[in-house]
Amino acid sequence: AHGANMVYVDSAADLPAAFARVSSAQEAPIIQEYLPGGLRCNYYVTVGRDGELISMLTPRVTRTHRVGYKVGSKSSVSASTGPCVELGLWGGYTSQTQIDPRDGRPKLLEINARFGHHLWWRTGLGVNEPRICLQLARSEKPSGTFQFPDGVLLLDPGHDLIVLVDK
Repeated sequence: AHGANMVYVDSAADLPAAFARVSSAQEAPIIQEYLPGGLRCNYYVTVGRDGELISMLTPRVTRTHRVGYKVGSKSSVSASTGPCVELGLWGGYTSQTQIDPRDGRPKLLEINARFGHHLWWRTGLGVNEPRICLQLARSEKPSGTFQFPDGVLLLDPGHDLIVLVDK
């Protein structure tokens, strides 16, 4: 969870020992290919009960912060385009990907069936995803703004303040 208990191995021969070490702290560890670079691309979507895409924000990351193996986006530019895959889920969720520098394509890291960390970005851009999901849960027709404006600079002021004070 949140990049904790992660181990990097250089070869398949190192996997058994690393797996044993991590499985003592995490019951069911996941083995995942390491992608160099760390450029992330998240897809924040809200989907109706009928599977129709209601809203999507795909911020283009302009600045990241690396802590160990975890790379978080700290500033982005809003964009409302990107690939869409039907998952059979309704409500708000986040698909997290990392851009593979070897081919430039996003590779799936995880899907979070919740609003996610940058909900305040999306709400600040005028799309009230919690209200939309509440309307969906009540079997009501969603109302409000569904389109995000493109080209808005999105910052992480809390992180920026910490970095400023640290320097």
